[in-house]
Amino acid sequence: MKSVRVLFVGNSHTFFNDMPSIFQMFCKETGAAEAEVVMQAHPGVHLEWHLNQQWELRYALVQGKFDYLVFQQAAHPFPPREETLRDAAKMVELAKACGTVPVATIPWAERRFPESQQERYDTFDLVGEQTGVTLSPVGYVFERVEREEKDIDLYFVDGEHASPYGSYVIAACAFNRIFGKSVIGLPYKSICNVPADRAKFEEIASLRKEAARIGALEAELAALEGIADPKTAAAGLVAEANKLSAEAFAPIWDREKLWMDLDPEKAARLQRIIMEEIEKFDARHAN
Repeated sequence: MKSVRVLFVGNSHTFFNDMPSIFQMFCKETGAAEAEVVMQAHPGVHLEWHLNQQWELRYALVQGKFDYLVFQQAAHPFPPREETLRDAAKMVELAKACGTVPVATIPWAERRFPESQQERYDTFDLVGEQTGVTLSPVGYVFERVEREEKDIDLYFVDGEHASPYGSYVIAACAFNRIFGKSVIGLPYKSICNVPADRAKFEEIASLRKEAARIGALEAELAALEGIADPKTAAAGLVAEANKLSAEAFAPIWDREKLWMDLDPEKAARLQRIIMEEIEKFDARHAN
């Protein structure tokens, strides 16, 4: 079995559900390769952050002897087009200079803003045209599943990050782009590294909304009374929300508890959709 080294660079959408490990599992279980995966992903950061921070990325590319770089731009909110074009081009340039093949992930829109998906498509079409980078059409799969497959939820409870099914899609698209192989027949396994407690999420969201409402009233009152630094009830609600969030959404550290079996029928449907969307994407961009 051949070996391959893959560097994943991005943000929370990259590290959610230990996505690179799902990709690694696909490689091993299918016999495609003995894959070594490394991840550089930090919460909320843009490609610009990785490029400006520089040293971590530089060391990995110059010294790591990676075969592939799979990178992901921030998605929620999605940065201005000019920023993404500039920074994606730089990532591609640096990877190629180090003998590493770059792959760019097309991100998905927030569930509450489906109309924003087109901007991601248009931006990465330009990235592909200007750099020749291989594009992984994850956003297309998310959009179609959200529209047509109501019983398959690719989103975490926040409507932004990926569920275990969503991370499965990201990893499967990367597998296809790197090996050129069909994803039909991939194992029906994924990872859940953060509990998805919808009730707790809604409780925390309600606390934050109330904190914002009360905070605005308190700030207005403080301004009228000339209080520079009021002790606010809003701060207490924020602290309570933060405490609940830390408890409810603490990452799972036990390796044996991470892996989960997906519903075979749903996973099979996902595999078919992934391949159909990849084939349509490639046909549109053939020339």
